[in-house]
Formats: sequence, C-alpha cells, structure tokens
Amino acid sequence: MPPWNVVALEPGRALVLEDGGPGEPAHSAWAFVLQEAGPGSTRLIARSRTDYQAGLMSAILRRTVELVGFVMERGIRRRAEAGEH
Repeated sequence: MPPWNVVALEPGRALVLEDGGPGEPAHSAWAFVLQEAGPGSTRLIARSRTDYQAGLMSAILRRTVELVGFVMERGIRRRAEAGEH
C-alpha cells in the first residue's frame, strides 16, 4: 500500500490525507479538523471514508484500519485532555 498523500492542509486548522486508488485493495480519505469550542477549548473532528474492493486482503485491511484508527484517535484524545503537546 502506498503512503498517505496530503491533499489539503490548513495549518492549525485542518489536514486531509488520501491513499489507494486503481489496483489497490482500498481507496481512503482521512480528515482531521480543529474547531474552536469556546475560550481555551478546541474540538478535534476526525472523519474517514474508505471504499474497499472485494477479497480477503480488503477484509483484513478493513479490520486493521478500523483498529489503528480507534487506537490513534483515543491516543490523540488522551494527550489533548492531559494538556500534552
């Protein structure tokens, strides 16, 4: 699987990544947006979308991506709530 490509970047505000395409088991986009939520507070919005081709590799990839996304987003949340940078 090729590396993620940055398709949109607004420093301090948003990052959109994309990977896959023709001949790959999946085509994915992942967006991370920071939204002001009040004085001294910021909300992280993470959204992803993946189109998988049929097959065993895609089934394995789907489960792996879901697990990695879950762990990564929980880690970001933990660090943000603890005030880590």
